[in-house]
Amino acid sequence: MKAKKKLKKILLSVVAVLLVAAIGVGIWYYTAGTPQPVNVYPFQYIGMTEYWGDSQESYGYVQTDKVQTVFLSGTQTVTEILVSPGDQVSKGDVLMTFDTTLSDLSLERKRLGVEKLKLQLEDAKTELKRIRGMKPMVIPAPSDDEEETNKGVALTDPYKLSTQTAYDGSSPEKAMICWLNSSTAISDPLLEEMLKQAEEFQNLNAEKVSQSTESVSEDPTDATEEPTEPEKIEVNQYYVVFKVTSGNMSLGSRVTWQGVLVIKSGDSFGLKFFDASGLTDHTLAADEQAPTTPQIDFGSGFTASQIAEMRSQQEKLIKDLEFQIKMADAEYKIMLTEIQDGNVYAEVDGTVVSVLSEDEAQMTGQPIIKVSGGGGFYVQGTISELDRDTMIPGSEVTVNDWYSGMTYTGIIESIGDYPSSDNYWSGMGNPTATYYPFTVFVADDADLQSGSYVSISFSAGGTEHGVYLENPFLRTESGRSYVYIRGEDGTLEQRFVTTGKSLWGSYTEILSGISPEDFLAFPYGNNLKIGAPTVEADLSTLYE
Repeated sequence: MKAKKKLKKILLSVVAVLLVAAIGVGIWYYTAGTPQPVNVYPFQYIGMTEYWGDSQESYGYVQTDKVQTVFLSGTQTVTEILVSPGDQVSKGDVLMTFDTTLSDLSLERKRLGVEKLKLQLEDAKTELKRIRGMKPMVIPAPSDDEEETNKGVALTDPYKLSTQTAYDGSSPEKAMICWLNSSTAISDPLLEEMLKQAEEFQNLNAEKVSQSTESVSEDPTDATEEPTEPEKIEVNQYYVVFKVTSGNMSLGSRVTWQGVLVIKSGDSFGLKFFDASGLTDHTLAADEQAPTTPQIDFGSGFTASQIAEMRSQQEKLIKDLEFQIKMADAEYKIMLTEIQDGNVYAEVDGTVVSVLSEDEAQMTGQPIIKVSGGGGFYVQGTISELDRDTMIPGSEVTVNDWYSGMTYTGIIESIGDYPSSDNYWSGMGNPTATYYPFTVFVADDADLQSGSYVSISFSAGGTEHGVYLENPFLRTESGRSYVYIRGEDGTLEQRFVTTGKSLWGSYTEILSGISPEDFLAFPYGNNLKIGAPTVEADLSTLYE
């Protein structure tokens, strides 16, 4: 018996949590009767099994080693070029002189742009701190030592409305009461029936008030005056407290006690919550026990899974802002060198490889002067812990210069053994993963600019035939990702999956849990229920 009672309480707790979560987020499912078939779509409509090269992307600063490239900006005008191809130069020699139209004001605006991003970053971090401090909405499980008392009769109907006319729903203090069976969903017919009862009770109470007033003011000498009929009240909103009791018994202690203002607009209903905690001694509670279990702790009003999703989104925003700051700061430092003394000095000992005319350099986006001492360029990117073991030193990568639009082949020279010291996400993979640094070498025949930001595209070995799913078909709860999928018996089931990297911000790699032969449901909708029948559909039905 104790085992059965404990199981019963556990089931009740689970049901109550589901109901409270629905109330907390304002989602009410208006469904009843036989579940409607759920549309499912072939994987090939909403996913893919490979893409060219299975390329990933990272970003990093360009650093030089025994090589120097001199680029002209749109605000520079060459005054004199002092070297020719083949000349030997020493560090500190003047290579060229120029005039600039770049003003201190323009430079200050760029600096202020960087500072503005930093302020946005601080605000984002403050918001993340607030989200991390949120308390999720929870409902305590019934106590194992709950007293054995008379529980009354079982609530066999889907719901029961109070018949006490004094509580007509006209105000929070006069809120109506609706006992819900824990398996009952809020429906339009139920809300409509309560609206009719509220209107009936409010008119009845108005009539009583009118009769009482007439009785007090009536002149006993005038017997000919007929009583006036009170004007009929038309009700389009009412206050109600929804309750679920322990074991769905008439005398069961309260498990759920939620106040709702119901507003009818046209043929539909809107719901707003109000604080009904002060109504725990409501007269309508006379036919049930005082609560023996703790009341619902609504906390922040968000469930644990919602808070986890908010935290993940905020962390992604912070990492994106940190990346934007790196980009803007690099541009500012390049501008800062231009506004100094109008001279360009040799930074290395070496040979002048090439010299272009001012017009040619501006048109092609190539360096006007290039000096080489036999070195090259280095770029440090980061790779996710999920793919680190698949990156091989000596492999080729593609370095894309956003300023010129040129691409160059680089070689992975080394991979770090410790996580990156940078606290920003510099890749297109999973933003919650740990990232490790890797260094790419690019030969000195490339035309890269020191201090600029570039992207690094590379293929992680062993992942050329991954499974990728469109993001809208994937949901996450409490840090675990899942999909709704057609099971072997043709009904809908929830299946947890293991995710990998993100692709273009639109797809997520699925490492395990689904295959290209599966049929998946769009994970939203009123008829989305585990065990519901499924029907194969074309994507046009989804977009409708």
